[in-house]
Amino acid sequence: MEKINKILLTTSNLETEEIAKMATSLEEIGCDVVISEFANNDCELDEVDDGKVLEEIDGCEVVFVLVGPNGEESECLEDQIEKAADHDKKIVGIFMGGTIGNVPSGLEVYGDGLITNDLTKIIKALEGIVIPWENPEGANRTQQNNMDKGEC
Repeated sequence: MEKINKILLTTSNLETEEIAKMATSLEEIGCDVVISEFANNDCELDEVDDGKVLEEIDGCEVVFVLVGPNGEESECLEDQIEKAADHDKKIVGIFMGGTIGNVPSGLEVYGDGLITNDLTKIIKALEGIVIPWENPEGANRTQQNNMDKGEC
């Protein structure tokens, strides 16, 4: 498979090894993957270089937000999601052991879908097929707090 997309991976609560494993899986199917400098960064929003965040976002076509267990709200992650929406990027959540309670509120508002960690579903998302909103078990659910990106 040829390169599909340039993908930005971000999260607030996964081990570095899990992020690297996802990056490797995506690279194996032909994707160009960048792991966000701000992934798992417990930074304060006022400490973040907006230029660097925008550079990461502008360089990608899709932002994958990896939803892991024990996640807490992260100002940096929420900021990345909002900026990606402002720049009309596709934003897709991927459950990586997390629960509905671990889903960032920005993903619910601006996201294009939320899927389980299933390579077939990930490929469909990259190919532009409609991305469902799923729960951690893979059953369909309703998106919460949906906002049309055109309203941003």
